[in-house]
Formats: sequence, structure tokens, C-alpha cells
Amino acid sequence: MAVYVSVEKYLECATSIKDKIARLDLIILSMFTAVEKAVLTGQFEEYRLDDGQVKIETVYRDITALTKTMQQLEQLRDMYVAKLNTNVNGRMVRLVDSKNFIR
Repeated sequence: MAVYVSVEKYLECATSIKDKIARLDLIILSMFTAVEKAVLTGQFEEYRLDDGQVKIETVYRDITALTKTMQQLEQLRDMYVAKLNTNVNGRMVRLVDSKNFIR
């Protein structure tokens, strides 16, 4: 089992863009769980991710810091998805059969 001291170190160990996207999805999902707990109980001290293979523990001062970080991670994830879906010059090409066009 790998133990990471921060989310940054966890993302640095990803080997591909798809792996980074999967790791970001896991982090964001667990952060949603932490936010739900904080909203329902009114108590929040730290965020933990433990999926059996990885352990990450981070301390945030309050729920607004966690939600801000979550939003930034979602933007980072969107950038990786855009990078994965674009070709070298930044344009996306979708090939469609001519029979599918509306005339």
C-alpha cells in the first residue's frame, strides 16, 4: 500500500493522462463525501482518502478551503480531458458518415 503525504504527490505518480483523470475523479469523489459529512454534522477537520491501495490525509482549516480546492481540481481534470481529446494543433476532429448529415 502506498502512503502519500499530499494530493500533489499522488498525482505526480500517475503514468498517463488517463491515469491522472482517474486519480482526480477519485479525489474529487472523496472530497464530496467529506463536504457532505461537514454539512450534515457541522464538524470538519481533515480530508482522508483510503481506497485500500492508497492513503492520503490532508488538513484543511474550514469547509470553504476544501470546496475551493475541489473546484480547482475539477478545473484541472477538465483541462486533462480537453488535452486528451484534442490533437496536436488543439483542434478536435470528428468524422461522421455523410449519410448522417441532415439535408
